[in-house]
Amino acid sequence: NQTYAGTVVAENSVAVHARVTGYVVEKFVKGGEQVVAGQPLYRIDSRQYEATLANAEAQAAQANANYKNAEVDLNRYETLAQQDAIA
Repeated sequence: NQTYAGTVVAENSVAVHARVTGYVVEKFVKGGEQVVAGQPLYRIDSRQYEATLANAEAQAAQANANYKNAEVDLNRYETLAQQDAIA
């Protein structure tokens, strides 16, 4: 019997990276485990992104309310202008 030292190298490998940054809160696979395309590997904490989305939605709602108020003002001023009620 003879013993040899060697290194095993995978024939195929791929670099994996997340589309977003954040803290990993759950791991679905182990290192070296075979996976398929589209399979989730990790779950990233989404609270930061949910808060950002809620803030953007609130800003959009505020902008929409401002727009509607401006439309009401415009209609009022147009009516007053037609009646020569404003200079």
